[in-house]
Amino acid sequence: MAGHAHSHMIGPDSAFHCHFGASTSAVREALIETHDALSSRGIEQDMTETVQIVLAEVLNNVVEHAYGEVEGGPIEMTIWLEPEGLHCEVRDCGIAMPNDELPSGAFPEIDKNNRDSLPEGGFGWAMVLTMVASIAYQREGGMNRLRFQITHP
Repeated sequence: MAGHAHSHMIGPDSAFHCHFGASTSAVREALIETHDALSSRGIEQDMTETVQIVLAEVLNNVVEHAYGEVEGGPIEMTIWLEPEGLHCEVRDCGIAMPNDELPSGAFPEIDKNNRDSLPEGGFGWAMVLTMVASIAYQREGGMNRLRFQITHP
């Protein structure tokens, strides 16, 4: 039976779509919805969990950085399956990424002799880049478009 589940998501035409307003609670709900949608479509658990981790980082970055203090800005997400793996696209109308490009993803510098200087964050993006097969960002007409792909384990 599980073999048939994949066909529901093959190609962008049969993708899973999700629209919500920018807030941490809406991100949480969207992640639960995504998990349920992928599981019910027979996507293997490893891939579903990886997508969840990456999306949590990406979507929370949109809320925190692209929209900043503005709650409720539109976020759209589309996920579809291709033979090589899952593709995901996240769109928002928040501010552009610095220099219109993805952060480098280098892990933050840590001074082992000074525990007080530990960076607050910055680990998430480096982690994301180790989990995706490919990732791309475009700024088009006031919209951010982030696409990533996760291959089969």
